[in-house]
Amino acid sequence: MKKLTKKEVLAMFKQEVLPVIREKEAEYRCGHQTVDTPMRREEWNNYVDYLYSDKLITQRQLDNWSNPY
Repeated sequence: MKKLTKKEVLAMFKQEVLPVIREKEAEYRCGHQTVDTPMRREEWNNYVDYLYSDKLITQRQLDNWSNPY
């Protein structure tokens, strides 16, 4: 099975997870444009952990990818 690239994973994250994060940020910040960087970092880490557990990325990818947030 072909493993996902970081570019693919980042695109998936932006499409699947980031909209939910933005909704939460809007709720917590009363509509202001403030970015919750710790939440974004944590969700990225959870997302790549999930992909690893589902064998869509390798341990090496998990260990070497920097967090984009």
